[in-house]
Amino acid sequence: QWISGDYAHLTSTDGTHDFLYSVYPGVGLIQVGEFDPWMYWFDFPSEEAGKYYAWLPPIVADPKNKHAFFFPASRLYRYKELEEGYWTYELWSAQNFDPTGYGEFISAVEFSPLDENRGYLVTSWGRLFWSDDRGVSWNESADVGPEGQWLYGAALHASMNDVDTVYVGGSGYGVPAVYRSTDGGQNWKKFDKDLPDTLVYCLTEAPDGSGVLFAGTETAAYRRDPGGPWVDITSNEAPVTIYWSVEALQHENTVRFGTYGRGIWDYQLDPDNTGCFPVEDLDGDGVACDLDCDESDPDIYPGANDTCDGIDTNCDLADPDETDADQDGYLACLDDCNDTLPNVHPGAVDIECNDIDEDCDGVDLCTTKGCGCQTGSSHTPWGAALLAIVLIGGSRRRG
Repeated sequence: QWISGDYAHLTSTDGTHDFLYSVYPGVGLIQVGEFDPWMYWFDFPSEEAGKYYAWLPPIVADPKNKHAFFFPASRLYRYKELEEGYWTYELWSAQNFDPTGYGEFISAVEFSPLDENRGYLVTSWGRLFWSDDRGVSWNESADVGPEGQWLYGAALHASMNDVDTVYVGGSGYGVPAVYRSTDGGQNWKKFDKDLPDTLVYCLTEAPDGSGVLFAGTETAAYRRDPGGPWVDITSNEAPVTIYWSVEALQHENTVRFGTYGRGIWDYQLDPDNTGCFPVEDLDGDGVACDLDCDESDPDIYPGANDTCDGIDTNCDLADPDETDADQDGYLACLDDCNDTLPNVHPGAVDIECNDIDEDCDGVDLCTTKGCGCQTGSSHTPWGAALLAIVLIGGSRRRG
């Protein structure tokens, strides 16, 4: 950070730091570049001078353009990069969200991850709106939701599973702290089962598509499974403090909370990796767990160099054959010269002259003098050798 203070609402279009936007009281900050970044300041819209808006306006990146973001105040603005390092803004929506002039402003704005044109908005007075044209025009809901926090705003989360499902959170004193709409924001119903009187600062959804919802409040972090109540997940491990922000990590099955002065805390949905999130890579070998046959070992993945050691390093049982079909304790690719016979393996008792190399030493046992065993599993028995001699001698007499 450049100076100490209240940075908030970090947002980007694609989840990277290529273009990362945040706000500070009175100004905003743009980071361009992940590893060798350039920093740019931007001023709040001059049209909002003397008007009310959140102390830290809840900006949101444009889901269609990483070079742009939306700025909510009494109206909705959009900043964009005209040329490298030069940013300007425009009035994106002509709709006035402070029609009475008594200081109402946009408390949160959100776009559906399933439809970039579907937008949701809530004001500081709890009025709810939806848009089907990417936030240019807005329709007001018949219901009213919770008011947001004066400094940080309210919480909005559009479902990653259903374009018409969206959640809103805010002050839960006298009204429910969380509401849900399943018809695209037209109607809302309370969604606060077993949630105490509190203020919800943030909402998100588990990244594994399960529909599990998470909320950060002024004292704890909560989880709600589909069909169930809200459950406090902080227990005695995480601190009792404000949970300002929450983020679902897209490359791990993890939900990350940011607190007020007590650090960052990760909540792992599957710490033992008993399941598989499609883009999860817990062992860091570069292969997602739906393709990796062992997500706990970075040396095991498709395409790895596989040797005959009893470990399927390249996730392909056919190359080499690391099976033990006859279950004699020896692998087919290394020790067992015949993996179909359990009595054939290194160290087995070799039976004399039976056409089987039981101990896999390359020679069929022959201890009887003149038995005629040959190298390998083939041999010429004594009886056959004697018959050959007789026939040869007989043919000579007839000649």
